[in-house]
Amino acid sequence: MTRAKLAYLEYIGFALQLLDDLQDLHEDMKNNHRTIFTQSLVEGKTLDEPTARLIQYCHCAPADEKFSDDKRTASENQSGITFAHYIRISMMRFSIALTLEAASQLEKYYSKEIYSELSKLSPIPFDQLKTIRVEERLWAIVQNQSF
Repeated sequence: MTRAKLAYLEYIGFALQLLDDLQDLHEDMKNNHRTIFTQSLVEGKTLDEPTARLIQYCHCAPADEKFSDDKRTASENQSGITFAHYIRISMMRFSIALTLEAASQLEKYYSKEIYSELSKLSPIPFDQLKTIRVEERLWAIVQNQSF
């Protein structure tokens, strides 16, 4: 594995851990686990700043980086995007969608202004996003595919 790929995996692993921490906020609070999200609440702050930072982190991910050993495929499009490159970009964008889904379920921990701004970023209205369970639906789709 190249150093660039290892660095990318560390980057995305960190993003996914933060996403998991946001999704598990209630459980972590109940079990007194400290994450950047629970620590914000313990300090009497909102989740505004750590959530915004997570979204920015995912948005600025090096997912657009092309690795020299990415395999070219028949499905490569005009812009030269390989399947592996497409997956990396999709993972980071999906991470943002899951962050928004988690935020939609944690309204009381956000300022009204930021919650409103987050809802505007969401491709699905927050009142619907609260109950959609995006991750579970996507996993069900993946499990039912035959490659």
